[in-house]
Amino acid sequence: MSTFATVLLTDDERAALEALCRRRKVEALVWKRARAFLLLDAGYDPRIVCEILDIGPSVLTQWRFACKAEGLAFFGLKDYSPREGLLSFTQEEAVKERFSEHPARSVDEVRAYIQAEFGQSYSASGAA
Repeated sequence: MSTFATVLLTDDERAALEALCRRRKVEALVWKRARAFLLLDAGYDPRIVCEILDIGPSVLTQWRFACKAEGLAFFGLKDYSPREGLLSFTQEEAVKERFSEHPARSVDEVRAYIQAEFGQSYSASGAA
């Protein structure tokens, strides 16, 4: 197997892939891809990663090229984009005030309000 540089994930990428691996229901191939990149990021030798995940070296190389081209969308995180995901104290207070006066009927209503007012995008689970 040819040696290639260690994968270096950003904190946001690592967190996204770790969350993907913790999901109760995730496709096996998607999980393997995410786990491979987490192991490479942790400094594991590519040969060991292939052995652990029962994949061939050419598969791992293909995954690296695909990930380089597609980013985290390669893992099925189609809507992923790095976001700060934090509202300022003042913004949090405004959200609390808004929905204390007018209770939301759904999480989508809260998400839409935050997007419109503060330009922050949140998933339905509340993750940024």
